[in-house]
Amino acid sequence: MKIIFYTFHKTFLFLSSFLFLYSPAQGQNAGICSDPFIIQCGMSLTGDLEDGENNIESYGEFFTGLTGVEQIYELILTEPSTVEVTLTNLTDDLELVIFSDCSNPKAVTGSFEIGSTVDERAVANLDAKNTYYIAVEGHKTAISDYTLTINCTPLCSNNSGLVETFENGEPSDWTFTVSGSGDPDIRKWRFDNSAFGVGVTNAGSSNWASFDDFVIGESFQNNVATATTPTVDLSDQQNIKLFFDYGFDETIFVTGDQTRLSITDGTKTYYWRGDLLTWTTTLSPWLDDDDTQFAITSDAIFNELIPTDLDTSNLSVTIEYDDGGSASQPGWGFGFDNFVLCGDTAPVLSNSSVANIMDNTILISNPMSDILSIHKLPKGHYTTSLYSMEGVEVLHKDIKMGDREYQLELPSFLSTGVYILRISNNNSVINKKILVNS
Repeated sequence: MKIIFYTFHKTFLFLSSFLFLYSPAQGQNAGICSDPFIIQCGMSLTGDLEDGENNIESYGEFFTGLTGVEQIYELILTEPSTVEVTLTNLTDDLELVIFSDCSNPKAVTGSFEIGSTVDERAVANLDAKNTYYIAVEGHKTAISDYTLTINCTPLCSNNSGLVETFENGEPSDWTFTVSGSGDPDIRKWRFDNSAFGVGVTNAGSSNWASFDDFVIGESFQNNVATATTPTVDLSDQQNIKLFFDYGFDETIFVTGDQTRLSITDGTKTYYWRGDLLTWTTTLSPWLDDDDTQFAITSDAIFNELIPTDLDTSNLSVTIEYDDGGSASQPGWGFGFDNFVLCGDTAPVLSNSSVANIMDNTILISNPMSDILSIHKLPKGHYTTSLYSMEGVEVLHKDIKMGDREYQLELPSFLSTGVYILRISNNNSVINKKILVNS
């Protein structure tokens, strides 16, 4: 029977502008860890396992029993990226593993589909600080030709934003705290590939950030663990998204332990309401194990746009785990990985473009500081952008016009002054000057 592993797959649309077909020259590389084939993003190559060797049978605790021959490829990245690896055109049953550290292989993720001609696909967020490898494994005695394709999508435009995969241990610019009682050598955040005492496995890559409350023991409760990002300036970006993998176990005995997720600009703070699937300014728990009922070795993904009225020049995110202070049982804990906070590069108008727009627009007085009414537009979908007189985009929002006027909420951090409102669809662009009274 083929072994099936818990692996985490993320659904994305991957686009590659260039795709190269490449066949490694025989004898150029051995296809083993000490002498791997080199592969880059955007490449597609053909290969086979005729000359494969069985040097690796385990890629960490949950990727074991791989007794077939393999070919090893080294992946070169120039920036943090979501990497999609696919195996196609198979004639026998092959398996696919993305891993790090050839001296002690640890799987990032893998694909173990059943069937001799079934394609394999593995997806992971990888940084550019470390070396990663791809193993094409034969299932037991399987030997097959294959096509190996690598597609990469940068996690953040222009290599900006905040990306952390914890592959180098605890990041020096983050703040991790733990309060409560118990052995300080146990009651702490970990930055390795260890599993929770209750069986929860790493939801992301080979190292993750985790706080294991269960392993501390029943004698010690009231533990609160927080992880806070450094403050980042993303004012040059739009459509900013918060993304990370996470994992923990369901609470069978404990009541009250919870995880809270918040994002702040130093003035306004939002909390994620998992039950409502929305951000709220009211102090709220994100996950309550008793309600969400995640099973052992489950993992999940958080992938949401941040609130649009935050000052994006001063953003910080905090994840807080609280075991609830049970009198008889500890909580389970929480772990996360592949943390990304970034968006698309915002288009910036040049000074000459601002001047031209001002010459051809009408000044609209906006007596209200927080709402701008848009009307007299045909029904349909539009994109609205608000620019300062320096040409910096301070608001970007997609809207749908119906029979009534649209109430566009303006960011609270805007100061009094003149701004340029751009409304566009596939057919036209409308530019208007507006006066904002803060």
